[in-house]
Amino acid sequence: MTLDDACDEILSLGILQHEFGIPVLWPRTAPQVQKPDLEKEYYDLNKELALKVNRLVFLNKMAELRQLDPHSVEEQYKETFEEEMYQHMSFAEKERHLRGMTRFKTEDLTGDFLTVALPVLRSIHQENSALTDAEFTILNNLKKLYSHYNEHPANIRRLLAEYNKQKEVTTEELEIQDEIEKILAELAPNLAELESCNNEYVTLRNSYENKLQARDTDLLEPALKRLKQAAQTLSRRLSRLSSLCDFIPNFVLCQATNWYTDKSLLAVVDECQNLAEKLEFFPNSQDFKLIEGVMKADLAGLLL
Repeated sequence: MTLDDACDEILSLGILQHEFGIPVLWPRTAPQVQKPDLEKEYYDLNKELALKVNRLVFLNKMAELRQLDPHSVEEQYKETFEEEMYQHMSFAEKERHLRGMTRFKTEDLTGDFLTVALPVLRSIHQENSALTDAEFTILNNLKKLYSHYNEHPANIRRLLAEYNKQKEVTTEELEIQDEIEKILAELAPNLAELESCNNEYVTLRNSYENKLQARDTDLLEPALKRLKQAAQTLSRRLSRLSSLCDFIPNFVLCQATNWYTDKSLLAVVDECQNLAEKLEFFPNSQDFKLIEGVMKADLAGLLL
């Protein structure tokens, strides 16, 4: 096909009437091939590409060094190892350090990290239509993590807000705990002094109560003794009076005279009967609790 034929074919597709977007010149007729391990192949190809690019950079740098003056290379070497951490290293240690750094750059950084980071970078900067399934999944996860409109439990903004809130609560709790510790530190001596004063107060109170009880006992014992003696005397007299109240009427009845017509004798008998009835409510002199009964008896109704 000549150039003229190609131009005519392009014009026949209607490109002159195209108004917006990217024009599609030829439709995709090739079938889409589904590979089972496409993501792994994609990862392996990216890793191989990164290693080859790193190898090219290394070879290019070596070519540049070969073109430089050896004295200039020596100066760059000295400048590189002028830092304090390299001053005490031997030449073999420096060479081993450089080889380790090179291995880290080649295997860990270029071979692993950059290969893993590439899908993340593509999911951020490429259009959705150009992403693979894994990159599209990464994009959705990134939205969950960093979107300001996403309330997913793993959202960084939400986690930071909860962390700051929890941090404020923790700070406030620590401040309150410090205040409590200060208050307890101030109260500890006062509490110890209070406990000592309380123990002293209890001792003094017990001593006071014992002395007061002893004093009351000393004052009450003579009065109780006199009261018991008076109660015993009263009990004996009441017993004698009760006996007389029984004896006098019987004695009058034994007389030959008509005592019922004698006003004096009749009055004596009536008085003895009334008094005997009143004495029935008072304790018997033979009772075991004579003194206590006499002390509790109501003597107000007894008219002697």
